[in-house]
Amino acid sequence: MLSILVCVLGAYAAARLRYRGRAVTNGIILAVYLFPGIVLAVPKFVILSRLGLTSTLVGLLIVYVAATVPVALHMMRNFFLALPQSVEEAAIMDGCSLGQLLVRVVLPIAIPGVVATAVYVFMIARNEYFYALLFLVQHREL
Repeated sequence: MLSILVCVLGAYAAARLRYRGRAVTNGIILAVYLFPGIVLAVPKFVILSRLGLTSTLVGLLIVYVAATVPVALHMMRNFFLALPQSVEEAAIMDGCSLGQLLVRVVLPIAIPGVVATAVYVFMIARNEYFYALLFLVQHREL
């Protein structure tokens, strides 16, 4: 669920905020989303072994968050793009700051999308036995 907390902010920024390099950022998110997990397993293992986090639950948590963030970002970005912009404009006209806009206006409307993304991310992490085997098992005697 840590990836959901991170991705709500990132997906809203990717969908609504205007900044330089926005299209490139969205393209990178989509490209990472399209990579299979097995392709990214070796770089993740090398990074975690250099940090000394192999065979720890903290390392496995980091790997699961890294594996599910692109999926959650892509799903929630598309959901935020589908929300009407006129509601946000009305809240800004009423004096909401960006933080208040997100918490008081956008998130209550976006609850179904956030819950659907959370369920999907949970299922991805639950079905990913390969990472648990790779990052937690010390002696691989098969």
